[in-house]
Amino acid sequence: MRRLSQLARDHRGLSTLEFALVMPLILLLCFAIVAYCIFFFDDESLRLVTAYQARDAAISCETGVTVSHPAIAQLLSGATFTPATPVCPATADGGTETVTVTGTYPFSLTIPFVTTQSGTLRSVASISFIKYN
Repeated sequence: MRRLSQLARDHRGLSTLEFALVMPLILLLCFAIVAYCIFFFDDESLRLVTAYQARDAAISCETGVTVSHPAIAQLLSGATFTPATPVCPATADGGTETVTVTGTYPFSLTIPFVTTQSGTLRSVASISFIKYN
């Protein structure tokens, strides 16, 4: 009987057991944070690249000239932009023009042992400007 009460008061190895029980939850939380950071980075990168593509189309426009910069689209490999080559409409001097670019990017959000979600991120950028020749 004395040995049983002595064993109940012995706390050796208890911290190891607590660590073994809590560590999977901490790792899961860390993996989830990293996965969502990657998702938000992809989303913000797509918005930035789409805005750059629309801005480049607005700045480089001449009457009837198509603008295409593959280097901008390659910042996100796998991203597609509509229109892929923005066309600037031809109007008279002083006319207001709007260039709209839509970007899409496939994503996959994976949290180990919990879930895998996939879908498509979408970003639209529009720039209005007054055209002067």
